[in-house]
Parts: sequence; C-alpha cells; structure tokens
Amino acid sequence: MAAGDWSAIWETLARALLFQASLLDIVFVNRTSYLHQARMNAARMTTGLARLSEEELEKFNWTRETI
Repeated sequence: MAAGDWSAIWETLARALLFQASLLDIVFVNRTSYLHQARMNAARMTTGLARLSEEELEKFNWTRETI
C-alpha cells in the first residue's frame, strides 16, 4: 500500500469516529432533556396534588400521606 492509501484510511476512520461522537452527543443531550422534562412534570403533578382539598382527595381514596 502506498503512503497515500494509509492517509486516506486514517482520515476516513477519523471522520467516522467524529460522526459517531456527534451522534452520541445528540443522544446524551436529548436523554438529559427528556429526564429534566419528566422531573419537571412530576414536580408539577405533586404540586397540583398537594393543592387538592380533603374532599377531592377522598374521591380517589387518597390521603395527604399518599401524596
């Protein structure tokens, strides 16, 4: 193999690794975003449940301790 062939192989390999790293970065950012969104939704639900009156809680057979 000529020196130019190895250069092309290394360049292709480097590009493939950079592309894979960018895909992993996108997946990680999206996963973090979804996790943050789920936490925020859970916080909103908990806050909403805490605001329910005793009568509203009884409709669902819940108590303050359940929440």
